[in-house]
Amino acid sequence: MTSGKLIGPSLERQMRDVHRQVLNAGREVSPRAVSQASRMNSRYPVYAVILNAKLDKATNFKTGAKQAKATPLQWNDATEEFEELDWELDVWNHDENKEYPVDTPGFAKFIAGHYWFFGQCKAMTERTPA
Repeated sequence: MTSGKLIGPSLERQMRDVHRQVLNAGREVSPRAVSQASRMNSRYPVYAVILNAKLDKATNFKTGAKQAKATPLQWNDATEEFEELDWELDVWNHDENKEYPVDTPGFAKFIAGHYWFFGQCKAMTERTPA
């Protein structure tokens, strides 16, 4: 306290650095975080899908998920309609209160090691696969 200040120069410098980091925290995203997020999205994209079989409700959210096959859909700009692709995807239902009938459209998102199914509306009344 011989300099007349309440804190020493090193502590003042540390506090300024912390203040600067707090101000910049919302503005900056580390390149590593961006790289990891883009790699995850390119490896496991979100798919628009339609169920090929009934998907029962889960018996337990964590351990009792049910599985079914679904066909991914791709948007066609020329016809302005979704077209079914020629392969299938395994999707899982973790919802204990909801089951989905065959031909239910929805989306599949990769979470914790597998694709979770999220149904969007009632099952289609007419389906014309490609």
